[in-house]
Amino acid sequence: MVNLKNNYNNLFLEELKLDEENIFLQILKIRNQKFVRENMYNNKIIGTDEHLNWIRCQLSKNTKKIFKIIFKNKLIGLIILSNISTVYKKSVWAFYLSKDAQTGLGALVEYKFLNLFFGNFDFENLNCEVLEFNKSVINLHKKFGFEVKNIIKNRVVRNGMAHNAIFMRINKNKWQISKKKIEKKLKL
Repeated sequence: MVNLKNNYNNLFLEELKLDEENIFLQILKIRNQKFVRENMYNNKIIGTDEHLNWIRCQLSKNTKKIFKIIFKNKLIGLIILSNISTVYKKSVWAFYLSKDAQTGLGALVEYKFLNLFFGNFDFENLNCEVLEFNKSVINLHKKFGFEVKNIIKNRVVRNGMAHNAIFMRINKNKWQISKKKIEKKLKL
């Protein structure tokens, strides 16, 4: 049986810095995994130069933050916080985990990040977009208190077929209510 408390204590979210170039190529390997790409807007293989330019650009903007997801001292994924607005106290997030990440870590990552976001930053709303066929992530977000706010029609085309994106949001008050239920369920 998986010990969630032990896994939670071995899970860390660390802000990625520009001087951590040794991590950049590890991130590329995760981003290029088919498992990850098939749920992203751009599902093409990402070249090294394209990736390095992208990550440096993201890290140089004050409206974005990137967090490494570390489990048992190993990089297993990334959280991207974008469209950060301190005026409107909101942001957009996305995260992905390596195909090698242990089952159940997605829920722990979401719990830990929502605590960080609403506990350490002065924000009121967190938004995300999930492709409609990524049902497991949509359901995960709903369990944590996210609500569907909009459907973005024809957001991507895959194999000649258009797919919608589900726009979801959670606010600070909703998280405070959901948090207690999640803690009981995860036994944290």
